[in-house]
Amino acid sequence: MLEIVFIFALLLKWFCMKYVAYSFIFWFGVLAFSFQACQSPLKNSSLSEALGRVNRLTYTSPDSAMVLLEDLSQTVRQGTEEQQMYYKLLTIKARDKAYLPHLSDSLIREVVAFYQKGKDRDLQAEAFYYLGRVHVDLQQYARALEEFLRALEVSDEKDYRLRGVIYAQMGTLYLYQDMYEEGLEAHKNSYKYKLLQGNDNEVVFALRDIGRTYTMLQQPDSALYYYTAARDLAASIGNKKMERMVCSELGGYYVDLGDYRKAYECIQSAIQSETQRNKFTTLSIMGRYYEYSHQLDSAGYYYHRLLSSSSPLYLHAAYHGLASIARQRGELSQALAYYDRYMAYADTLREMAQEEAMGKIKSAYDYQQYHLENNALRQESTRQKLLIVFLLLAVLFFGLVLVGYRQYRKRREREAELRYERLQQLQREQQQQGEQQHRQNLQRIEALEHALREARTGNDPAVRELLQSQKDLVEKNNEQIEARQKVRHQAVAALRRSDIYHRFHRLADENGKPGEADWLQLEEAVDAAYERFSTRLRELYPPLRDVELQVCLLVKIDLQPSQVAALILRSRQAVASLRSRLYAKVFGQKGSPDDWDAFLKEL
Repeated sequence: MLEIVFIFALLLKWFCMKYVAYSFIFWFGVLAFSFQACQSPLKNSSLSEALGRVNRLTYTSPDSAMVLLEDLSQTVRQGTEEQQMYYKLLTIKARDKAYLPHLSDSLIREVVAFYQKGKDRDLQAEAFYYLGRVHVDLQQYARALEEFLRALEVSDEKDYRLRGVIYAQMGTLYLYQDMYEEGLEAHKNSYKYKLLQGNDNEVVFALRDIGRTYTMLQQPDSALYYYTAARDLAASIGNKKMERMVCSELGGYYVDLGDYRKAYECIQSAIQSETQRNKFTTLSIMGRYYEYSHQLDSAGYYYHRLLSSSSPLYLHAAYHGLASIARQRGELSQALAYYDRYMAYADTLREMAQEEAMGKIKSAYDYQQYHLENNALRQESTRQKLLIVFLLLAVLFFGLVLVGYRQYRKRREREAELRYERLQQLQREQQQQGEQQHRQNLQRIEALEHALREARTGNDPAVRELLQSQKDLVEKNNEQIEARQKVRHQAVAALRRSDIYHRFHRLADENGKPGEADWLQLEEAVDAAYERFSTRLRELYPPLRDVELQVCLLVKIDLQPSQVAALILRSRQAVASLRSRLYAKVFGQKGSPDDWDAFLKEL
């Protein structure tokens, strides 16, 4: 750079020699440019070295890497576009290594788009991998798998570190979707690449993951083989933390298999770890071990310690164990109290499982929609190219646009119907679950009463007390179900007796005008009586205006169209048109005002 500058200066020197002032200015400019030319490469080189240090830190100390990235935030703005994109990739990478959840895919998509245009396939593969990690955090599992496969396709076969973690992530996603054979194959590939990488810590994780997969496949011999291999490797490299982690899982599996001696040996190693991350898992395993080996005092001690957890899963296990211990000791009132808490957390876990199942369904649906949208975009692009080449086919172009528009309208109508059907289905399922549980409880009560009658002929009072306790527990559960149903009916009755209900009816009869506070109070009262009525309505039609919501609330409290029109200061015809429009917007087809009113009554 300097040689070019000075050659250019000598060629032009003669032109400036007559003008001393201009010559001085010229040489000052040359020196300034030369200084900048020297400084810029050094600055860029220093920034690149700093980013390289950050990349190495992400594997060992991601928190420190994030601090360095924050310090470089101003400097990187003066860097090249390539440095800025690498900085953004490292930001995502450091957050991921620090177990911070990704909340959006906008930043990583910008990075992926940049590296797709470049020639650096290593960074392109890494960008695809972190796009997959972002999709995992966003619970878009099918799209995450797709990005991991793209990362594998682009990555170098000798990039053992990256390919190892890609297969590990794929294995976890397959297991989450109950695809155990595929998960096993992915985890074995992860083990292969981590072995080639030569990182023993990573190999321990890979062996543990294979063992865990075999437990899901119900192949205990293989599971124990890989768990033991993971434990032995962790011990051989002196990593006590990882050894205890593996022993904790292995001990729990031995308890499940009924091998309490080996379970005890593993648990004694795992319990030495006081880390918060595996504390409650270890306590749960200890409680189960001592309970199954009939050491009730020790089991009770660990179950009581487990109650300090905030996780419904651990609390469910703790109360179940304490109830079992109390029952074995004949403390039936205490056992009943623990069973009540156990049943409450069982309901919580059941709700969590239903939410997880709905999340999987939503993920699959979103993935399907994603591909449909991508296919639609590609088709549109193809149509536009054909129209540019074949201008004489303009008529066909407009025909295709019309078809596409009609398909779009039909899809929107179908989406609206699906939203409503899902809402109704959830309501029916909740009702059916309550009624079904009630019927099952009645059958259980009848069976227990029969058993009680037979037990009265025997001489074992403990059996009679146990059967009576079980019967009381089931009856109490039924009472709770009946109470919930009663509460629903009472909520509607309470609304119709409420002051706000009668106030609006009175204002309608007297041609009065409700205030803003009245509307807010009415919305709260209707929501309380009809389980988030306004919220569910907005979910069906998000751009719902205030006046539209007011009309819906008035219809819900049994006011006539003429009364509704008077309260919102509109004509009766305007109110009818508003209800018809709402029906068309939600269902995607024409409907009468009465159709909309009938829908509101069922909502």
